[in-house]
Amino acid sequence: MLRMRPDCNSEDQKILNDLKVSIKNTKSEYKDQVLIIKTFLKRSEDAFHKGDCLNGKKYLAYACKSSYKIDDVNYEDKINFLEYALEVLTELGDEVSKDDLERIIQLVKDQKTYIQIHDYNNIMSQKRVMEEESSVVFVGPKSSGKTTALLLLHSHSIDNKNELKIKEYKPIIRSSEFDLYTQAKDLVNFGYPPPPTEPRLKDLKVELNYIFDAEKKGLFGGKQKKVKLIFADMSGEISDSLMRVWPTLGRVPPDELTKKLKQTALSDDEIQYVIRNIMNANGIILVADASKIGIRGEDPDPKLAYYLNNLITQIENTSGKPPQGIGLLLTKFEKWEAAYPQFTSDEGLKEFVKLYLNYTNALIEAFNKEGVSYEVFYSCLYKDSESEEERFKLDLNKNRVLYVEKQYDRLLNWIKNTFATEG
Repeated sequence: MLRMRPDCNSEDQKILNDLKVSIKNTKSEYKDQVLIIKTFLKRSEDAFHKGDCLNGKKYLAYACKSSYKIDDVNYEDKINFLEYALEVLTELGDEVSKDDLERIIQLVKDQKTYIQIHDYNNIMSQKRVMEEESSVVFVGPKSSGKTTALLLLHSHSIDNKNELKIKEYKPIIRSSEFDLYTQAKDLVNFGYPPPPTEPRLKDLKVELNYIFDAEKKGLFGGKQKKVKLIFADMSGEISDSLMRVWPTLGRVPPDELTKKLKQTALSDDEIQYVIRNIMNANGIILVADASKIGIRGEDPDPKLAYYLNNLITQIENTSGKPPQGIGLLLTKFEKWEAAYPQFTSDEGLKEFVKLYLNYTNALIEAFNKEGVSYEVFYSCLYKDSESEEERFKLDLNKNRVLYVEKQYDRLLNWIKNTFATEG
C-alpha cells in the first residue's frame, strides 16, 4: 500500500524542472531513454495538476530513476535525482522490490565515488580540454547589466550570424527557471527590460557556444576552437562571497577545494559548476554599470578591480598563467554617449576607463603589458519616453530594440580573434 505523505511541495517542482533541463540537450543516441523520461514527466505533471500528489511523486521518481543511463546528465544532478527516487520509492512499500531499491542505493554510491575520483582529474586535465575549447566568463556586481548583455548577445548572434562568420551557435540553459528565448524576444522585439530577480532566488547559468569561421593564424594555420561564453549568477551571490575566498585557494587538492568553496554558501552543484567553468576560464569580461560611475557609495571601480584581481589570481593558480584576454563592457552608457561622444570611439573608450576607472585600468594595463589582450566596449538602451509602460525605444525600420549594434559586432569579433583559434 502507498504510505507517502500526500502533499505536493516545492522540492517536487524543483526536481521536475531540473530533470527537464538536464535532458534538454542530450545526444540523439539517448532518444529512447529520453522519451521514457518525458513520458513519466508528463504523467507526473498531469497528476500534480489534478491534485493527485501521490501519483505525481511516483511518476517523477520513475523519471528520476531512469536518468542514470544518460551520460549527458551530470553526476551531481544524477545523485539528486536518484536520491529523490530512493526516498519516494522507499515509501511506496510493496509496489517496489527490495532488489530495485538496492540497485538505486548502489547507483548513488557509484555516482558519489565517481565524483571523488574524477574531480581532481577533471581540474588538472583542463589544459587538454582547452586545446578544443576556450571559455570566457562574464562577471560583475549585481544589477550591472549581465542579463541584458546576455539577451542582446544572443539575439545579435542570431541576426548577424553570416556577417560575424559564426559557423555554429548554440545556447545551453542550465537554469530551470530562466527563459532565455522569451526574455530575449520581449527585449529585442518589444523593448521590455528583463524582469528583476530577487537576489536570494537568483540562479542564472547560461552558456553561449560558438564555432567561428575564423581566419587561421600562423604559416600553417591554427586549430579551430569552440568558444563558450559563461554567464553565471548563482544563489548566494557568486560575485561577493566567491571573490572573497578565491585568493585563499591556491593549488589545493579537490577535497580541500570543495571545503573552501562551501564557505561561499554555494550549493554542491554550484561549486562543481564553478570548478569546471569559471576557475579555468581563458578570458574575462567585466560588466560595469556606467551610470553609477562617480556616485559615492555606488562607483563600481573598486569592486571591479577587486573582482578582477581575485579572479586572475585563481586562474593563474589553476592554469599557471594569466587569461588570454580581458574585456570591459560598460553598460547603461547612455548619458556618457550623449554628453561626451568623444568617448565612444575605440581609443576614446580606453581613455574613459583611464579617467574614471583608475583602479581597474591600472590592473588591466599591467596585464596588457604582459601580452594579455585588452579591449573596452559599451552598451546603450534608450528609454521610450512616449510609452506609458517601462520600455526601451525601438528601431522602427528594423522592428528591433534600438541598441549600439556596432559594439556587439566589436565584442564578438574580439572574442573570435582572441579565443577562437590558436596560432
